[in-house]
Amino acid sequence: MSATSSSTKAIQDERAEEIRVVTSVLEAVQLSSHGWANSGIAVTQDGAYTSAAAMLARSDVSLEAVWAAVRQECGEDSSQARDIGQLLSGRVSRSGLAAAAVECYYRPYLARQDHNVEILRRDEELEIPHNLDYESVGSLSREDREKLQEFRPVSIAHAGRIPGVTPSAIFRLLKYIQKSKKIYDAN
Repeated sequence: MSATSSSTKAIQDERAEEIRVVTSVLEAVQLSSHGWANSGIAVTQDGAYTSAAAMLARSDVSLEAVWAAVRQECGEDSSQARDIGQLLSGRVSRSGLAAAAVECYYRPYLARQDHNVEILRRDEELEIPHNLDYESVGSLSREDREKLQEFRPVSIAHAGRIPGVTPSAIFRLLKYIQKSKKIYDAN
């Protein structure tokens, strides 16, 4: 490994560690919905506890707003307020904080995408009816419909290999076929 790639690797490792530290602190800090609402953050009043990381997944919440809420609800001298305060005071670089906030923001979307991929893998051998009218699959884009109509895939796996058909289109197609199959089986 060259000196340049070693230093790049070290920088990447340092950044990954910063993100890990920040997200672990934010996951550990939890307030009730009442606590978040008391600080001016609009949340559903269901009494559930939500982590600071989950609050940062919202586009209208900043790390500074989370810190203010934690200080207000837990006290200035609480370990949670001190932990977040240390993050903001330079223990972690600003770019590390920003990267962790982005990770918190996208985490729910990535989890859902991982779940959808697992569903597709599990059901990739599901056969697509040879007479399927792709126009009836309302959630497909025009481009996805045209590609599927042209290639007429025989299975979900086959549909997934058609160039230009998006993974989300394959997932929607799978859900449509499963729903249609349930309706057909019920009758």
